[in-house]
Amino acid sequence: MIVSDEVRRHLHADETVVWMGHPHTGLALAPHDIVWIPVNILTAAVLIWFYATGEIDRLPVIFALIGLALFQCRFLVDAGCRKLTTYVLTDKRILVVKSWPFGKTIARERSRFPLPKLKEGRDGRGTIYFNGPPTIGDTLFDFAPYNRAAGAGLFIPSMLDRTVFVGIENARTVMAHLKRA
Repeated sequence: MIVSDEVRRHLHADETVVWMGHPHTGLALAPHDIVWIPVNILTAAVLIWFYATGEIDRLPVIFALIGLALFQCRFLVDAGCRKLTTYVLTDKRILVVKSWPFGKTIARERSRFPLPKLKEGRDGRGTIYFNGPPTIGDTLFDFAPYNRAAGAGLFIPSMLDRTVFVGIENARTVMAHLKRA
């Protein structure tokens, strides 16, 4: 297994890499997008209609449409973050190495997560939750505007500080590695 310099910087001298992988790539929707996408489309349609009928001036419409466009660009930022994220399982720790945008690494001792949970898809890809699968309350509180701890994760799920391997290939194999330790 070839270990990149970025990952090697975060390893201890006595650690051995057991598994290394990446999250799924491409655009991904979060559960709250079921609400946000239609709301944004409706808002854009109403703004364009008001402008077309002469009900409001052009400047507020332009600012609102730019804001909506930026809100939707979060899908591209999320995809970029996931593309440059590496998950590492060593004999002692679990690491999530995020190369972009801020070069952040989450490192946790494996002993802190005795019972990780696997949510597997039909294609063998799956998500491993080390703190248990999220509940509806977790999702609401992670993305709620009053949760300052969410930070950028408010709109970009891959930027949340969670110990989770999202959309990895051969998730059962990784779970088997976790159970052996």
